Amino acid sequence: MKMQWTQDAENAVKKAPFFVRKKVRARVESQVAEANKNVVTWADVKTAQQRYLQSMSAEIKGYQIDIQACMSCGKCIGVCPTETIGEQERGFRIQLGGKLGRYPQLARELPGIYSQDQVLDIIN
Repeated sequence: MKMQWTQDAENAVKKAPFFVRKKVRARVESQVAEANKNVVTWADVKTAQQRYLQSMSAEIKGYQIDIQACMSCGKCIGVCPTETIGEQERGFRIQLGGKLGRYPQLARELPGIYSQDQVLDIIN
């Protein structure tokens, strides 16, 4: 059965960012259903908001890094708000080949981190 929403409740949910609206609606509807009601009011939305804000620390799962998408550039180290990410090695990555133009090709990366002297030896 579809849940009925008052206009005030609809307007309150529209203030949530678009990418979480469905989750907000589902959470509000589940809490209203638990209370054996079939109409969502503005007060129900505010109650759900307060419950969420009180238990927010349990719901936050922290930052996650997609290892498959990581390019090992190190830019995340300086902006990590929890300082969880740190520097292990300092040096250079070496990429060989690659070209731009009509038929572009990606460069191949040599595995590892190299010192400045090692990079110069490889280039020469």
